[in-house]
Amino acid sequence: SLYSLLFPSPHLSSSGSMKWYFALLIVGLLAGLSSAQEKEGSNNDPCAEKKCGVGYECDLDEDEKASCVCIRRCEHDTIPLQICTTQNVTYDSECDFHRQQCLCNTRNEECLDSSVRGAKVDYFGACKELVQCTSEEMKEFPVRMREWLFLVMEELDRRNDLTGKAHDWVEEAKRMGEHKWVLPVIWKFCDLDVSHNRDIDWDELFPITAPLKPMEHCTVSFLKGCDSNNNGNISLDEWGVCLGLSKDEIDDRCYELSN
Repeated sequence: SLYSLLFPSPHLSSSGSMKWYFALLIVGLLAGLSSAQEKEGSNNDPCAEKKCGVGYECDLDEDEKASCVCIRRCEHDTIPLQICTTQNVTYDSECDFHRQQCLCNTRNEECLDSSVRGAKVDYFGACKELVQCTSEEMKEFPVRMREWLFLVMEELDRRNDLTGKAHDWVEEAKRMGEHKWVLPVIWKFCDLDVSHNRDIDWDELFPITAPLKPMEHCTVSFLKGCDSNNNGNISLDEWGVCLGLSKDEIDDRCYELSN
């Protein structure tokens, strides 16, 4: 449940603040799992096979034909997760934001501000002023981040949310002692690289930036710095070096997870 993700078991962290960061990272890593699940429906339901875009839902017209319309009402979890857009506007949930975009794209009278059409989700949580990242904080960030990735992978494994091979990686990481975070760092790169081209673009970084940005103001600056050749993407080598892996530790094993 969303509650268990926001309030993980106490053993996950010895620090109160880190527990919140870890909780938000878990939310980001698992975001979209429910939306990726297929809708249950009868074979006789025309909407069962109808696919609608984000912010839309299927509805039957007067001729019983399926069509996509803007979501009429967003169903929120017990603890709704607010989002802040790139326009610095807070919405009660991603659903509310995408519903507004749909209303404005279709020129519905319920559209509150047509400029929302060009906005994107920036991060989870209410909009806030983000302070500048200091050089000392930037230096410490990769150490914390790679530790989080190990904790995240370990927790997902405990919840049986990893594939069989990823589970093997967790067990292998535990045997690596002080370098237990090497495989989680590589795993997260493979996980983010949805295009499987061994380069992560900014859109693919969203599961990391959205939950961490409001809690860790160094997130965006750090990730931009990982792109050492300034080509707009982060390669596996750049990702590994950025998170403190040695050249010998950076090993492309993503193919293991896809087999």
